[in-house]
Amino acid sequence: AVSLTEKSASLPLVINVFWKDGKAETFTADLPVKKRDYPVQRLKVEKKYVTPPPEVQERIKREQAELRAVITRISPIRYWSLPMLRPVPGEVTSLYGLRRVFNGQERNPHKGVDFDANTGDPVAALDQGVVVLVAEHYYSGNIVVVDHGLGVYSLYLHLSAFNVSVGQRIARGETVGLIGSTGRVTGPHLHLSFAVLGDLVNGATCIDM
Repeated sequence: AVSLTEKSASLPLVINVFWKDGKAETFTADLPVKKRDYPVQRLKVEKKYVTPPPEVQERIKREQAELRAVITRISPIRYWSLPMLRPVPGEVTSLYGLRRVFNGQERNPHKGVDFDANTGDPVAALDQGVVVLVAEHYYSGNIVVVDHGLGVYSLYLHLSAFNVSVGQRIARGETVGLIGSTGRVTGPHLHLSFAVLGDLVNGATCIDM
């Protein structure tokens, strides 16, 4: 995975291969990284989600650290296969990578894909896996994170209700929660993020769209 904010012109790729006869080989390559310009999206939200009050600053830092600790773990079992399942049938309303301007102030780019949906609509798991986080975060609202194995995670944000619990093994298409408008939003929708080895990447490339 390549981070949306990567500055390097190239990145090293290292592949370690372990053969059944005990032989081990290492292959390396340099991957070019090309800059891409993303469109600007301007949104109007509550002031507290653009300039959070001092009393929630520590909470935001704690939640960011909690999420980071979850999506950087690499479990040894692969549960996923491609293409993954579309989580809701609604149209895509916001693409990955958009430069976000809230109330006239530029903030972090959009590291997910937004789907149109109505409050209470079910949200389907992209694939089988294990639920590793069920929480209420300041910006993300009610969030569920599913570990699909080998460093691949799906994140479902702004839910109105949870249908799963931490440690639960879930099937492909199982309802993880219900559409809502919790956290920093302009209305009910699903924000889907997709993490690979700790980086939030464009999950739409892995989903049957």
